[in-house]
Amino acid sequence: MTWIRVDDDVIDHPKTYRLARLLGSDRTTAFGLLCATWGYAARHHVNGDLTNIELAALHGRLGLPVDSGSDIRQTLIQAGWIDLTPDGRYLLHDWTERQGKLIEHKTKQRNAKREDRQLRGPRWEKISIGIRRDRAGWRCECDGRCGRSHSGRCPSKEDDRGQYGPIKLEVAHINGDQQNHNDGNLLAMCRSCHKRYDHLKGFTKSGRRKELIDRDSNRRLIEPLDRPSVEQGQPKDSLRDDTKTERNGTSSAKAEEEASSRENPNRYYIACTVALNRGMQENPTIEGEWIPVSASSQVGRVTWCEDDIPLGIVEEIILERAKAYRCTTQNRGPRSLKYFDRAVRETWERGHQSRSDAKVSAVLGQ
Repeated sequence: MTWIRVDDDVIDHPKTYRLARLLGSDRTTAFGLLCATWGYAARHHVNGDLTNIELAALHGRLGLPVDSGSDIRQTLIQAGWIDLTPDGRYLLHDWTERQGKLIEHKTKQRNAKREDRQLRGPRWEKISIGIRRDRAGWRCECDGRCGRSHSGRCPSKEDDRGQYGPIKLEVAHINGDQQNHNDGNLLAMCRSCHKRYDHLKGFTKSGRRKELIDRDSNRRLIEPLDRPSVEQGQPKDSLRDDTKTERNGTSSAKAEEEASSRENPNRYYIACTVALNRGMQENPTIEGEWIPVSASSQVGRVTWCEDDIPLGIVEEIILERAKAYRCTTQNRGPRSLKYFDRAVRETWERGHQSRSDAKVSAVLGQ
């Protein structure tokens, strides 16, 4: 659905009075017909050019006789709401000036769809219809993995009446890889479940993969793309060296992950948000389902990464405090990392002080 801009003085505009006279109707009917024409253009002719249109479709949209041989565009020209150019084009009057944001939005939408088609490949439409129709039977396959509690499978069906209009099914890529069309990686979802699932997993709108963090283990599910693997030609010796190094304890995986997180603030704060969500899910005082906090909503709330506070310490504090939070019906839990800022900084400062005292004691002992 796309919104169009309608000025508040249109219904009182002289052109609207003129249109009402030409139609032989009242001003309200003329205003409705005008808005319906704009809506038709916004959906099918976003540039406002009504030259090459299906006249029957336009008349049907406006509730006018289809086979009468009349042309509503001529009436709109006489009223001044359509401009007839010297080369014979029918252009909605001042359309670009009034609907500039609409045109920009539609252009971005078209570009995004084109990118998605290129990303998913030429067979995607056929695969998608097979999943939605043949396997799912035009019913959402979500079993609660989007974060909503269903008694079994989501009851939404294609074209059922939803809260915001007819329900439409989409196909979600479970691991976020838009080029992996294996049957086990695809799930038919209603738009609501799909949006919640992508939000919960940290996928972008375009479907490209972000770094994922497993909520249960706080470990990354998807390795950074610039990290070499055996399949990418990494020498086996380097893998043995890595294993030997980790076994000897000179460089643990945890330390590497924290160092990597400090270099990538986004990854750092995603991990913090995961700890918050996990702690609240395990909180014994919360009633009902905990709606996960989005990592993207926490940008700029705290500066722990920038202040070089180790991720492991922060995660432990957040997890402990979230589990111990006393929830009420009015306050179901913290929705921001800012809530934990004081505890994190006090703990970190106490740790610094303890290490400093230990160094002083060691010097005095010598």
